[in-house]
Amino acid sequence: MWRGISLHNQIGEMLSQGPKYGKVHSVFRRTVNLTDEDENMISLVTRKMDYAPISILVDIDEFQDCKICAGEAVYFHEKRIIIGPRILDISHAEHYVLKRGGYKSSGDLLEKNLKYLESFIYANGPEAIYSFETAAFQMVVQRTRLVQKAFLEDDREQIIQAGKGLLGLGQGLTPSGDDVLMGIFLVLGLDNSPAKHLHSILEEIIKDSREETTDISYEGLYRASKGFYRSILSEAAEALARSKNIEEILRKVMAIGHSSGRDLLYGILTGYKILVEKEKDYAN
Repeated sequence: MWRGISLHNQIGEMLSQGPKYGKVHSVFRRTVNLTDEDENMISLVTRKMDYAPISILVDIDEFQDCKICAGEAVYFHEKRIIIGPRILDISHAEHYVLKRGGYKSSGDLLEKNLKYLESFIYANGPEAIYSFETAAFQMVVQRTRLVQKAFLEDDREQIIQAGKGLLGLGQGLTPSGDDVLMGIFLVLGLDNSPAKHLHSILEEIIKDSREETTDISYEGLYRASKGFYRSILSEAAEALARSKNIEEILRKVMAIGHSSGRDLLYGILTGYKILVEKEKDYAN
C-alpha cells in the first residue's frame, strides 16, 4: 500500500463530495496523472517534489516500476484511492494550502536581480533541440514580445489574442509557449502586485482552447488561472523582488523538465518587465 504524505487542500474538498470513478491518464517516473469522471486531473508526485496544485505527495522515490499503466481504472474515496492493483492511503495525509508569492517594490534590488536572471537563463538554458537558437524558440520569443507589447499598451483584446498565439507553441508535454504564459501570469498575480487585476486575463486566453495544447499543459494553465502555482515557482518569483541570494532557487526551477525551467523563468522575467512598467504608469 502506498502512503500519501500530503495533498493540496483542494483535493480534500473534491473527495469530500463523495466517491468517484476515473482512470489513469499518464505515468511518468516522478508523476502519475489521474482523471475522474468529471475530467478533473489529480497528480500523484514523488516525495522529493515540491508542493503543486491538485497534487498528492506519495511516499515513494519513483513510479517507473509501479505496475500501473494509462487507461487503468481508478476509484476515488475520501480516505483512499485505488489505482489498478495499487491502493493509496490518504487518510493521514497533511493538507497544504498553496500561497501566492508576494511582491515588494524594491527598486535597485529587483533591477539587479532581473539582470542576473536574464544572464542566468542564457548561460544555463538547455542545449541542442531545446536551445535558444532554434527556430521554434525564437518564434516563442517573438510572440512573447507581442504579449508584452499588448500589456504595455493596455490593449486587453490584443493581450488575449497574443496570449492565444503562445498556446501549444513548442515541444514536449508542456510546450514552451504555455510555460512562458504561466511565468508571466504568476508574476502579475503576486500578492501586492499593482497589476494583480490583470491575472484574470489568463482565464480568457485559455477559454475554449483545450485542444490547442496537451492535456497536461492545459491542466497546468487551468490551475494557474485559478491562482494555483507550484510552490517552487512562487518562491522564485518572490525571491527576485525580496532576496539578495537567488541562484539556488533559480537552479531548482531551471531543473524542471527538458526546457520547462528555462521557459518558466523566461516568462517570469517577462512578467516582471511588464509589472515594473505598470507600476510606473500607476504611479503617474
